[in-house]
Amino acid sequence: MTKKKLIVRDANGDIGAELLAAVKQMKAGKAARITEVKVCAARQAHCVAGLSQTPFAQKLRERAGVESDVRRKKQ
Repeated sequence: MTKKKLIVRDANGDIGAELLAAVKQMKAGKAARITEVKVCAARQAHCVAGLSQTPFAQKLRERAGVESDVRRKKQ
């Protein structure tokens, strides 16, 4: 919409009625758009673990250390 059209619309419009109509649409489940966000595996694991960021990072470091120790022993 052009700037002129927006000015005319706003001058003649009833913002209260527009907001009320928007709320009614939302309550009826009529979304203007739906956004889906793909969650990476690390974030999923973080959520499933139920840990805050610091303890989760510590657990990851411990696990990575165990795996690197195992790899070194195999060599």
